[in-house]
Amino acid sequence: MVPGFSIHDEDHNSSAFLYPDIVQTNPIVILHHTEYNVMDWQIDGLVHKYMHEHGIENIRGGRYKHWELTEAEKDEISNAIKFFTFDFDEQKSKRDKYCEYVKMNNDITSLKNALYKHETFMKERERYRIDRNIIHELNWLVSIIKNPVDKFLPISHRYNDLMTALSKVFKQFVREFEDAREKMQLICELVYSKPYTFFDCRVIPSERKHSKYKYEEDTMLDAVLKGFELAIYTLINREDETIFEIECFNIQELKDRLFIAYTETQTN
Repeated sequence: MVPGFSIHDEDHNSSAFLYPDIVQTNPIVILHHTEYNVMDWQIDGLVHKYMHEHGIENIRGGRYKHWELTEAEKDEISNAIKFFTFDFDEQKSKRDKYCEYVKMNNDITSLKNALYKHETFMKERERYRIDRNIIHELNWLVSIIKNPVDKFLPISHRYNDLMTALSKVFKQFVREFEDAREKMQLICELVYSKPYTFFDCRVIPSERKHSKYKYEEDTMLDAVLKGFELAIYTLINREDETIFEIECFNIQELKDRLFIAYTETQTN
């Protein structure tokens, strides 16, 4: 980009190019485009615009009088382009998508059905959603049963939270799956609905001592843990299935196309 100026008065009628050093070393081959009625303070803005479109190294003009730019000038240009083109690329992308969507078959009924199906999957996911950290906490529970703690108080809050979480998982599993009880091969439903009744004597030091608990002789622990693991992983797997279905929908595209469809209906 080579800024120029024209002089038109009684004594002068000529045109001249600024930055003769650039023009001399880089002869002008062809005039591609001319910007008319440009004020002095607008030149740098135009230079930044063309730099954004054609690359910083390919454009000179305005205050940038030399081919070699300093690091300070490069930073200045970069910041100016970021400021003036903020959201520009995003808006261009939206415009291109709009043109693409207009060409599609935007049947209102089909689009509404697709959105309804997506909403159904979202609700279904909530039915199966659990805090997956419970897997880590269950492993922690096994570790303190195998290697008992000396004092219960420091772990009491964490332990009680886990008992509450396990109870909720069991109730959620039974609510969502008709054959849940059969799959878990329930030893005693109380063990799963109120798990502290089973684990207290295996975790709390005084309870362990009172019941003379020995991990090596515990034949029920593995079965109970497998029951909880079955509930946990079944819920997780079902949630993952619904997540896969949800990700098949481009929900923003559906909403945009429905908006276009309504707009076209009103204009027609």
